[in-house]
Amino acid sequence: MRIIFAGNNKRSEICLKYLFKKNNIEIVLVICHPDQKTEQGYYRSIKPIADKFNLSNISPSNINSPECKKIISSLQADLMILVGYSASLLKKETFSLPRNGTINLHASPLPFYRGAAPLNWMLINGETKGSISIIEIDEGIDTGPIIAKKDFNITNRETIISLTEKVNKLYPRLLYDTILKIKNNTIVKIEQSISIGSFFSKRCPEDGYINFSQMKAVEVDRIVRALKPPYPGAFFYYFGKKIIIVESGLESTDYFGIPGRIVKKDYEGIVIIAKDRGIRIRKIVSEEQTVSNTFEYKFRVGTDVD
Repeated sequence: MRIIFAGNNKRSEICLKYLFKKNNIEIVLVICHPDQKTEQGYYRSIKPIADKFNLSNISPSNINSPECKKIISSLQADLMILVGYSASLLKKETFSLPRNGTINLHASPLPFYRGAAPLNWMLINGETKGSISIIEIDEGIDTGPIIAKKDFNITNRETIISLTEKVNKLYPRLLYDTILKIKNNTIVKIEQSISIGSFFSKRCPEDGYINFSQMKAVEVDRIVRALKPPYPGAFFYYFGKKIIIVESGLESTDYFGIPGRIVKKDYEGIVIIAKDRGIRIRKIVSEEQTVSNTFEYKFRVGTDVD
């Protein structure tokens, strides 16, 4: 199978490395994001991996440009794969160029959680089960026929880090098996109904602001786990300084009082009153970008956070 691989981020790296080792797959082109970020955070280009494996690669500002479409068409690929590629939405004249079209890896139990940041949203909403899906690309957003799916459990202390690692381990084999089924013409397609399912919008860093007077303790805890760094993080303000919450926990002891007030400080952290009860804040990143346990920071019992 002649494959064009378009991707970005850690999941893309893992899948690209996995496919590269398969003798029955030829990766004829790697399409990278144009920004070329290579840091070890969430956003990073796969160009270094492509270069390491001596794979032909491009970083177009628009994958639908005439120049890019000409390159894709000339390669006579059997299939194009999108793994975390979000530099631009593919138009029909682009995703239909390979012989078997284009497939996309989406980390949700489609038709539910279409759109952006599905793993984050599943944690925020308190889901206990999830799925990853592989779909054929169509002109909608995550609306194409489902051609593969794999279920997984979400624990009650799952973070976006642990959940992403879990998904990243599941995808390479599922992707490879799907490619073989496409090659052997044994794919079973499940058409999606647009009237069934859900769509979630992209999250911005500002969405991580914790309003203790409006959020229950369990809701705060879910947001903290869903936005754990290197994601932007859940945060509040303390005397004008932005405090990012790295680790939190639900209290077994009942603490009640004024929402937003610090009512306890000990060697396990601090307790802040949420809308319904207290929540434990164990680890933070301060405005100075220093990670510390909350008991090490100059929080004072009886003061309020914003």
